[in-house]
Amino acid sequence: MAKSKKKSSITLEDHARDFYCYLGLLSVRFATMENLLLHMVSKLSGNNDDIAAFTLLENNNLHQNLELAKKLNRLRNFHADYITRLLEKIASVKKIRNSFIHGVWSSPVEKDNDIVALCIVDRVQFSEEVHQSGKPIRTWQRGSYKEFGLDFITEQIKVLDDVIFTQHTLLEKMQDHDFD
Repeated sequence: MAKSKKKSSITLEDHARDFYCYLGLLSVRFATMENLLLHMVSKLSGNNDDIAAFTLLENNNLHQNLELAKKLNRLRNFHADYITRLLEKIASVKKIRNSFIHGVWSSPVEKDNDIVALCIVDRVQFSEEVHQSGKPIRTWQRGSYKEFGLDFITEQIKVLDDVIFTQHTLLEKMQDHDFD
């Protein structure tokens, strides 16, 4: 007797399903990009032992790995301009990465021929200004939010697809290069 498929108790409207599908795909692309950056740093460091390299790099965040890749790029001068442009592109998507991965998302709604949702980043931000009297004014703000649309998310996926393609191309070139 064939097993019957269990139906999900979660029901989503088509627009919400599309939004979450692409948001998930964007998350997967971010993870792929970060993993390939680790491979690039490993190769640029001259370390041919991925296990040793990943042991050293595993607790680094994306910012730290980008900075390390920049330094190694200057040191190795291997397709330096090409790698510099790639790292700049990664840095540009890094700005939204944390919000997308760690943000709390509202339910998507249809708006202005797009599907949009609010991304809420719930952390405390401190700012300090000097009042005209010369006294410092300190403010703390908890949480910020921004509306993102499905069109923007799909555009970011395209950017990351280009980054990932470039990373694969560079890794193939690095495979045949002796960095010692």
